[in-house]
Amino acid sequence: MAFTARVETSVTSAFGGTETLNVPADTANGDILFAWICVYNNTLTTAPDGWIVISTHTNGTEKYYLYYKIALSEPASYQWVVGSTAHLVGSCYTGGDFDASAPIDTFSTLEYHTSNNDLKAEMTVTAANSPLVFFAGCFRASATTYSTPTGTDPVPTEDYDGGGGSLYLGIYSTTWSSSGALSFNVTASAALTTKHCFAVALNTPGAQSSILII
Repeated sequence: MAFTARVETSVTSAFGGTETLNVPADTANGDILFAWICVYNNTLTTAPDGWIVISTHTNGTEKYYLYYKIALSEPASYQWVVGSTAHLVGSCYTGGDFDASAPIDTFSTLEYHTSNNDLKAEMTVTAANSPLVFFAGCFRASATTYSTPTGTDPVPTEDYDGGGGSLYLGIYSTTWSSSGALSFNVTASAALTTKHCFAVALNTPGAQSSILII
């Protein structure tokens, strides 16, 4: 099966506390799960057991988090403890096209707070035909949507574009036919500085990088 998104799940927290995030539908053992979380005015305090942080980013009162885990007999849902206003998205991608024993090749957490419509990511991908996932997020008083990212062939698929509590997130994926230096760009529907994005490249089977996630 080609690298494909399962059905995403999401939840918005208006007051903080423990939030239930359902497991994406049809998640199977060996899939990779991501939790893409945007928190305003407080911090994420507790992640469920088994989730590994890829990266976090703080810009004033905005805080962004990206976690992953490899699916193995997953429960129906997870309990996340979040700050006063948060939006959480659970996404899942089918196994087989990445190395489940060491899935993360590299990632981008480029800081880019210029007041415009652009969100950016840059990273160097080890191998051709690596699965890529791009995560865009912002805080804004009115609804914000995103364009499909540019910079890869084939063009990424939009897997999620939504939000709540003034926090709006997008997720996009593709399998890049090339390798080496990569620059992603996505366009938001409004100019803003309250934004961030992550991008992740997965190891293809047998092509591992030396990156260490801690």
